[in-house]
Amino acid sequence: MKRPWLLPAVGFAGGIVIAEWLASGWEWTFPALATGTFALARRHGRDLIALVAGWAAAGWLAWWSEQTPLSEWDLRLEQTQPALVEVRGKVSEMPVLRLNQFRGRTTVRTTVAVSLEAWRIDGHSWRPIRGQVITSTHGSAPAQVFSGQRVEIVGLLQAVPGPKAPGLFDYPAQLRFQGITHLLEAESFQDWRTLDDPPIPRPWSASFLPWAQRALAAGLPDDQSTRLLWAMTLGWRTALTPAVSSAFVESGTMHVFAISGLHIALMSGVWVAVLRLVRVQREWCGLLVVPGMWLYVAATGWQPSAVRSAVMMSIVVCGWALRRPGDVLNSLSLAALVILVIDPGELFQAGFQLSFAAVAGLTLWAPLFGSWGERLLTFPADPMLPETLRPWWHDSFNDGLHALVNSMAISAAALVATLPLTIHYFHLLSPISLLANVVVVPLSSLALAANVAALATYLWCPSVAEFFNAGAWLWMEAMTGLSRWFARVPGGVWAVANPAPGWWAAYYAFLLAPAWGAIVTVSRRRIWLMAGASLTAVAAGWFLWTQTWTSLAILPGEALVVDAPGRGNDLVVNSGGVVNAERAVLPWLRAHGWNRIPRLVIAQADAAHAGGATNILKRIATSEIVVGPRNQRSPIFRGLLKDAEQRGIEIVQVHRADAIGSWEVLGPEPRSKLGSAAEEALILEGAVAGTRILILPRVTPAILRQLQDTRPTRGLIDVVVTAVSPSREVELNRLLEHIGPQLVIVTDENSWDRSRANRRPRKQKSPTSWRMLEIAEVGGVELRIRKGAISAQAANGTNWELGGRGIVMP
Repeated sequence: MKRPWLLPAVGFAGGIVIAEWLASGWEWTFPALATGTFALARRHGRDLIALVAGWAAAGWLAWWSEQTPLSEWDLRLEQTQPALVEVRGKVSEMPVLRLNQFRGRTTVRTTVAVSLEAWRIDGHSWRPIRGQVITSTHGSAPAQVFSGQRVEIVGLLQAVPGPKAPGLFDYPAQLRFQGITHLLEAESFQDWRTLDDPPIPRPWSASFLPWAQRALAAGLPDDQSTRLLWAMTLGWRTALTPAVSSAFVESGTMHVFAISGLHIALMSGVWVAVLRLVRVQREWCGLLVVPGMWLYVAATGWQPSAVRSAVMMSIVVCGWALRRPGDVLNSLSLAALVILVIDPGELFQAGFQLSFAAVAGLTLWAPLFGSWGERLLTFPADPMLPETLRPWWHDSFNDGLHALVNSMAISAAALVATLPLTIHYFHLLSPISLLANVVVVPLSSLALAANVAALATYLWCPSVAEFFNAGAWLWMEAMTGLSRWFARVPGGVWAVANPAPGWWAAYYAFLLAPAWGAIVTVSRRRIWLMAGASLTAVAAGWFLWTQTWTSLAILPGEALVVDAPGRGNDLVVNSGGVVNAERAVLPWLRAHGWNRIPRLVIAQADAAHAGGATNILKRIATSEIVVGPRNQRSPIFRGLLKDAEQRGIEIVQVHRADAIGSWEVLGPEPRSKLGSAAEEALILEGAVAGTRILILPRVTPAILRQLQDTRPTRGLIDVVVTAVSPSREVELNRLLEHIGPQLVIVTDENSWDRSRANRRPRKQKSPTSWRMLEIAEVGGVELRIRKGAISAQAANGTNWELGGRGIVMP
């Protein structure tokens, strides 16, 4: 077999995926089938089928044992209600410092994983507990908190908070794949206490990071570029704040800051070159380089990306040292198998998927793209012309052109291989990354080499280290400036909604055909092209069908997003405050492929509803801003109007009975005196795919009389979105009894009397009742409306359907 580790790796990974997908009650179906297939294949001499089936069963067993609580003391069996607890355990990773900037202030939090041993609640006796928690503590960790330290912590234990809106990044799912289901929040490190007596010595890796930071900062200013050098060389993730990393993410160059194959390969190559220069034999080179590689991984905190790269490079170096024939795909498969056997949850981590997809893409497609590019761009010399008569620049020009083509081929292969994963995790399509990586990756190699030289010379000659640091700082400045420039190129970066997983499976199957030589003949090439055309047609049909429904998202901060077919009736109502705009509204718009906002409606001009509008204008182009009939005194509102005028955005002022696309303005009512932001809030009503929706920020007796006069018949409003105040419960109940909606969504954090709203059976809706959802309880809600039928999903995973005048609840 040419690649003996490929099928075991595929089978093991497939078993893990099937174990994750199988529903409860059916989990033993697959291992039974796999075992039967293995026995039958062995009996009939089908060794390859038996090999895949056996490894698939092993993968299923590995993931099942990871996800199934096997002990009565397992933390996953405990209730998820928040509780003040005391826990004892062992720190299982180096602390990670995180910086959050809000309104000009920087807050510091430290996160660290802790393996639990015992706990107690309300001062009761200690009980054993098993499992891992992620801790979050204000401030930076003291020196005595390090990996392997036994600690006692007092804090609030709760389930890991989910996303703020459906479809956004699911942090609890990511932690679940790592075996973590709970979050422990401590006020400060005064709530921590070390338990080891006598204290255990601080590991050398914990002392290496401060020393290396001092070495790499020698002779440099304390600025962003210096901290980014720490991030690239030492894996210091604190420097990669959202504001700093956004340009690298959008330009597709963020991967240079992960301790990955680039770092490990560069360092290994330097060590091998030096050893071979002094005539060290291959066997001894491998014996020296592999431990040095793992020392670097340990010094940078055993980051998953570094471990993956070290496993892969160790296999390659050992094969080279033992003079074994090299095959990148076989080595890649063995590395993946080793990592998954140790930690099956790595398969579901974005870093694992991106790393292995990129290396596979470089192996399979970079040679193809390079050969195509060379055939198109090579300028051959006249074969009849003697070499001495050729222009002096001809060969140099072709050599430079070939180098550029090969760099573009590598960048294109990595882009093609990781495209589905980039869209899935980041909701971005970055064509500009083809050019950005050609420039930024070589600069990062220069900066990394300079930093390695600085670390090697800092102890015996600090002035030489400062010289190397200055070079690295210069390259980092160039990387940062170029990444920002590439991210601002018009049309270089697009927000893209994530298609269904089935399309990505077909995408990879289509791309693997030429890489595996499946189109070498004309007939196979025609079949391949026909399959591609059919896949494109089906994908286009699916896309057009999805454009027939309208999405209404109600997000935290009383922000609403209407995503209708086309762009003419799309609008965003309110932006929420600064935090909600950054964590809910902007991510939701990016996840659904919004690159321009046709209308931004400021229904209520205060900090809680419009404080994040300026941030949205900076990130997403906006055609017009719609405001109420009277200008507000709010500084937030005046600053927004000034910013919009500077950007050339049209300001549209609407009054009662005006139309905003397919929406009608019902209020505020005319008055001579300027009221508060709540009193001047816009009230909107619109029809979305046959469903009448009322956006009602407030309820007053005047609004109640107006709606009773204009809506004399029940049932004309299907969905009411309101921010209710406890002092207005009576008016709200009167209004709802009058208009009789199917669904009421309360966007305010304050609850109201649910006994009145839920006084009917949940499964069958009576003519005088409604269903109520509170954003404070279920998180953001997304309604998908098509021909009068509504399917809805909440951020907490709740799903339901509304159709006609009935309601079906889960």
